[in-house]
Amino acid sequence: MNKLQYCWPAARLNEALSALGQQTLSTNRRIDIAPPTPSVANNGSRMEVWIEQTAACLGLEAENIDAAYGEVHDLIANAAPGIIHIPGTEELRFLVILNRRRKYVVVLAPDFTHQLVAVEQIRAALSQQLENSVAKNVARIMDSVKLSRGQIASGQQAILNQFLRDMRIGGCWVMRSSPTNLPEKIRESGLQTNGLLLLGSELVGTILFMASWWVLGGMMLSGHLEMGWIVAWTLILVTMIPFRILSSLLAGCIALTSGTILKRNVLLGAMRLDPDSVRQQGAGQLLGHVTEAEVVEATVLAGGFVTLHGAMELFFAILVLGFVVKSIVLCGLLAISLFVLTVLARKYYRLRQQWTTIRLHMTGDLIEKLTGHRTRRAQELPSRWNVGEDETLESYLSLSKKLDSLIITLRVVLPRIVLFGGFAGMI
Repeated sequence: MNKLQYCWPAARLNEALSALGQQTLSTNRRIDIAPPTPSVANNGSRMEVWIEQTAACLGLEAENIDAAYGEVHDLIANAAPGIIHIPGTEELRFLVILNRRRKYVVVLAPDFTHQLVAVEQIRAALSQQLENSVAKNVARIMDSVKLSRGQIASGQQAILNQFLRDMRIGGCWVMRSSPTNLPEKIRESGLQTNGLLLLGSELVGTILFMASWWVLGGMMLSGHLEMGWIVAWTLILVTMIPFRILSSLLAGCIALTSGTILKRNVLLGAMRLDPDSVRQQGAGQLLGHVTEAEVVEATVLAGGFVTLHGAMELFFAILVLGFVVKSIVLCGLLAISLFVLTVLARKYYRLRQQWTTIRLHMTGDLIEKLTGHRTRRAQELPSRWNVGEDETLESYLSLSKKLDSLIITLRVVLPRIVLFGGFAGMI
């Protein structure tokens, strides 16, 4: 295959970027972008700046990446969607990659058709100039050794890897949606699909759990422990296992992906902070905010899965008690339990806010004192080194005790009261 057959000239790269954004990244941004001027199209450094600026206009982020000679194959395979500069001609030429298919990549041809190109062919085109620079030395070494016909290719590649191991090959831009486009980031990461699968697995698992209790309760209340019903109950329990495992795997994938998106947005927000507002805060306050970002990530992700599971169980509880059992007493007990839970949760939220404020204040105060310990030691009286620390620690300890007591009530005491109340209501 002619390596320039499916390449785009620099003068038409604006069309290629627009088509790449609409076909692969679903940017839906129709902006008329002027092609690069001849002075830009014939200058590699100016063309690099133009690519990044044009991608930003389309709502994309162009990341310029390079790789060592031995890693060029992986660079090409993981560059989709993106563009690669193919050297070897005076006019700049670019290959537009849409996605990957095993040993091939799908490229966008200048006639806007999709074509399959082998990754190895693109690697050879990118590495040709470097390989030509050491071709004589490689040929001399190959002539001095005796290799079989099947070993010549691998031996030549091993020598090239040794000669060019310190050389890097660039000219590749990976295209991603802009970090500020959160919905597009969620779509790219597959969070929607994984979320729906998680919801479905939780739904099926909950239904199977209810069915197991229905079968077990029917056997117990009827007084007939027949082997067929026992086998059915066992099969239901066994069927629950893969759905619970699937839920755990999906929850882990969602947590990892969501955490990555959250950290990227936090980093982007930190880089866009107003310098004047940053100067007003000390090192302690900034470190406290960084620490709190980790807490937010862990709390939101863990609490989200618990909330999903609890909401689904609550829905089925209302469905069973209200429409299947049709017990006013049990529905009333459920409503009272939810009311008490809401009151305690609101109290916990307020205490948690106060506790977090004090914790951030303590972190900031400690870092500031560590930073300025020499000044304090030289200018401040020793009797005033620990002024206010005891009061702050006392408040923190008091709030921590209240939070711990409230957590015990929410996680241990209240569920057991609800359980005994449910049995009493059924009796």
